[in-house]
Amino acid sequence: MTHLQTPRIHRFLRSPFATVFDNRLFRKAKLRSLPTEFAVARARATADRTDDVPEFCRQLDLPTPNGWRRRHLRRKLDAHAQRRIAYERTQEAWDAAFWTESPPPMDRRVTLENQRRERSESYRKPTLAFGRLARNVAPVQFDVPSPEDVFDEWASELEEPSSLYGAPQPAAVESSAMMAGPGTREYIVRFQSPSEHVDETAYARVYEPVAADETLPTLVFHSGLGMMNDSLSYWPEEEYIGRYLAPRGIRVIHIFSCSAALCYGMMPGPDTELVSG
Repeated sequence: MTHLQTPRIHRFLRSPFATVFDNRLFRKAKLRSLPTEFAVARARATADRTDDVPEFCRQLDLPTPNGWRRRHLRRKLDAHAQRRIAYERTQEAWDAAFWTESPPPMDRRVTLENQRRERSESYRKPTLAFGRLARNVAPVQFDVPSPEDVFDEWASELEEPSSLYGAPQPAAVESSAMMAGPGTREYIVRFQSPSEHVDETAYARVYEPVAADETLPTLVFHSGLGMMNDSLSYWPEEEYIGRYLAPRGIRVIHIFSCSAALCYGMMPGPDTELVSG
């Protein structure tokens, strides 16, 4: 039977050859590159909001180019839009196959999952397409409210902290069709966020042993990168935690939607542990 595979990059990082990156020089170079990566990510996110060249430049505080530079940027924005359309179509096919009572055969489900991650990564991950722009783009667009505005906005929560920090009520949870993983069974759970401050659907990915039952101890893990995690071909926490612990008899719930940090409320019991990475 076809099943999801462990990415090659993970096998490489687990090999002795990966020690070439375990040094001070590599870490220093990586840290120095972070501002550029943030700037590229900001440019990519701006391209999600508009494909109009003048408006794109305005939002990034850049001068609007003319001549061949304008045409070059136009092609970049068009290419990004095409990657987004390809991803959205694949996501629609994935939703139709997994959120249904009659899912397609396992081979089709695995194929769709691989396609979803590949096209999502191509679309979402910062790329060199906006690399030249990053030299002139601020890594972060600061918009810091005044202390007075913050106190006014959160006055009721300051008066009653339990309204913000209290445990939520258990939510009605929906499970997707199952995917066969490398020694695991995997599926997505979703539910409406019970928080009045986060109006969205919460998502988490569940990893279980192939022969799972309701008595399994459960580990809930949140690494903090939000939806980006489950949208990448290689998600380190998936391999090092989810797919490592599940075959050893532990159910792992990887949160990848920010409001899903509330999902511990749906898994009460002495064998449930919440871990934030």
